Amino acid sequence: MDSTNAHLGISVYECQNPPTNLRVTSQTATSVSLAWNAPADSITVLGYEIFRDGVRVATLSGQVLLYEDTGLMPNTLYRYTVRSSMVSGHSNPATGMTLQESVLVTPSIPTGLHSTNVGTRSVSIAWDASAGNVTGYEVYQDGVRVTTTTPMATSFTATGLSPDTNYNFQVSALGQEGTSSGLSMPLLVRTTAEMPGPGECINPPTNLRVTTQTTTTISLAWDAPLGSATASYEIFRDGVRVANVSSQTLTYTDTGLQPNTMYQYTVRATSASNHSNSATGTTSQAGGGGGVSPMRPLPPANAPAGSTFVEVPRDIWSPNPETSPEAANNRLSKYLSRTDFEQLFPNRYGKGDWFPAVPDHMPAFDYYSYDNLQAAITRLANVVVIIQHRTNRPDSSAWRILVLHKENNPNNRALLVYEYENWNASWNTPYPIVTHVADFGAFLGEPNYNDRLREIAAILANATQETSGGTMGTESRLTHGLWFIDEVGYGAAFPNHIGYAQAEHPIWPAFPNRSYHGRGPMQLSWNFNYGFFSDIFFLDSAVLLQDPQLVADNGILGWMTAIGFWMLPQPPKPSCHEVMTAGWAPSPLDIERGRIYPGFGMTIMIINGGLEENLTITDPRIWTRVSMYQRIAERNGANIVGEKLDTLGMRAFP
Repeated sequence: MDSTNAHLGISVYECQNPPTNLRVTSQTATSVSLAWNAPADSITVLGYEIFRDGVRVATLSGQVLLYEDTGLMPNTLYRYTVRSSMVSGHSNPATGMTLQESVLVTPSIPTGLHSTNVGTRSVSIAWDASAGNVTGYEVYQDGVRVTTTTPMATSFTATGLSPDTNYNFQVSALGQEGTSSGLSMPLLVRTTAEMPGPGECINPPTNLRVTTQTTTTISLAWDAPLGSATASYEIFRDGVRVANVSSQTLTYTDTGLQPNTMYQYTVRATSASNHSNSATGTTSQAGGGGGVSPMRPLPPANAPAGSTFVEVPRDIWSPNPETSPEAANNRLSKYLSRTDFEQLFPNRYGKGDWFPAVPDHMPAFDYYSYDNLQAAITRLANVVVIIQHRTNRPDSSAWRILVLHKENNPNNRALLVYEYENWNASWNTPYPIVTHVADFGAFLGEPNYNDRLREIAAILANATQETSGGTMGTESRLTHGLWFIDEVGYGAAFPNHIGYAQAEHPIWPAFPNRSYHGRGPMQLSWNFNYGFFSDIFFLDSAVLLQDPQLVADNGILGWMTAIGFWMLPQPPKPSCHEVMTAGWAPSPLDIERGRIYPGFGMTIMIINGGLEENLTITDPRIWTRVSMYQRIAERNGANIVGEKLDTLGMRAFP
C-alpha cells in the first residue's frame, strides 16, 4: 500500500458472520478513510460500529460501508476495527485485515503555492509548510528539479529566466529515508516584459477584431503585444483617436455610430515614452458586417400563441435580489479576471494557434470570449426552471416542467413546458410531489465565496475536456481548451453529416434535415435537449429545433447552454451546481454506488459518468479535467485542498 500521512494497523479476528475486507481507501496527514464489505448474510445487519484503538468512534447504519476518521495526528499509529450489529446482537468479535504495522509516514503535500514577486528575469515563490517530519523541500521548474531547500525554508527565487515567458513551478516535501509527499498543484507564472529603452519602439497589438455589433455600435477586441510592456492603448476610428484605455483592457465598444456606414479602426500600444511602431486594424461596417464574421443575433423570448402559463406559488420560488440579472452584471470578473481567462485559453476558437490550423471556410470570431461568458451569465440570471415529479409511483412518468422569466413578471407566471397527462388525476394526486428549483441567477452567486471561485474553475475545466484541440495526456490538451465549437466530424466541414435526431420524440421532435450534434462548451446534443433549452431561453422550443446552428453561430448562446446544463438537476442526478456549492446530500443509492463526496469528482460523474466512472488521474480524460481545475484554482485562489477530484470508487448513475 502507498505510504501517506498516518501509521495504520487493523486487527484480525475470526467470527461467524463479520464484515470482511476492511481496508484503507485513502489517508492524509490528519484523516483516514475506511471501507469494508458487508457480511454474507447482510440482510440481518442493523449497523456497524467503528473502533479506533479499542474506543468506539462512530455508529453507522447497515447501508453504509464507508467511514472517514478525521482530526488525527500526523506520524501516529492507529488501529481500527469494525463490528457489525446483527438482528441477534453484535458480530463476535470485530473483523478486519492486517496492514503493515510500521508504515513509513510521508509529509503532507505542500499547499498554498503562490508567487511573491515577479520580475523580467526572476520569480519568487512561497508555500505553506507541510505537516509531518519534513527534512526539506524540492522545487521543480517546468518539471525539472532546480533546488532542495532546508526543512524550515518555504520560499525560493528562480533566476536567469527569460522576459515575458511562462514558467511552471511545483514543490514536494521530503520525509525520512528519502520519502516524498508528491508534487503540489502547479503554479503558472509569467515573467514581465522588458520596457523598451529610449528611442526604441514597442511591438504592436495583434488580432484586432470585431466581437459584436449593432446598427449604432461596434465592439472591438485585440491581443496584447508580444515581448513588450504596455502602458495603454489608443483606439482610432478613421484616423481620429476616440479613446485611450489602460494596459489591462483589451476591449473597446464604440457607440453613437451611423447605420450602414463603413468604419476603419486601428489600435496602437504605448509605453511610458514610446508608441508601437505600427498600428493594427480591421474594417467593419456598423450594422452590416465587414472583414470579421460577427455573431448572429439572438431572438427575443416570445412564447407562441396558445402557450399555457401557470402562477408559481411564492413558497416554491420568489424573487431574490442576490440572484437577479442586476446582481449578475460583471459577476465573472470577481471570480476570474479577464487576464487570467486570456492566459488560460490562449488558443481557443478564433485565437492564437487556431488560425493556421483551421480551414478557411471556418468563420473566425471569438466565440468563447470572456465578454460572451459574462453576457451569458447576465442573461441566464433571468431564468428559473422548476422540475416536479411524483414519488413512490410504480413508474417514473409523472413529471411537470415550468420555466419562469423574472423580469416584468410580478405575478410569478411560468410557461408550462411539459405536464404528464394524468398529473392531476384523482388516482395520481395521493403521490407526493418533489420539486427541484434551478434559479440560474445562483450561478457564481451562492453565499460562500470559495464556492464561487471553485464553481467557475470547475465548469471551465470540464469544458476544456469537452472542447480541447490538444493531444490527450499532454500540456497542449490544457493550452488548447475551447478549441472546437462543433463535435468532431460535424459542422461546416461536414455539411451533409446529420446526427442525433429523433423525429418521433413526443415533446421535442427533430425537424427534417437538421443536425443536433454536439455544439458549444458542453457539446449540447440531441433534439430533445435543443428543444428543452429553447423553451428555457426563448419560451419556444421551435427556435432551436428549427435552427440548431444558432448555438454555433452565437457565443453567448453557446455559454448559455453550458451554464444551463450545469444548473439543471436531472433526477436522480443532482446538478453540477448543487454538488459544487453544498446544495447536495447523497441518497441511499448514491451511498451504495460510492457517490458520497461532493465536489469536482461528482461533476465528472454527472457529465460523463457512464464512460469515466471509477477512474483516477492516470486516465487522460480525468487528467485533463483535474489538471485544468487545479490550474484555474491556482489562478483565482480557490481553495480545493481535500476535495475529491477523480471518480475512483464511484459508479455511474442509472
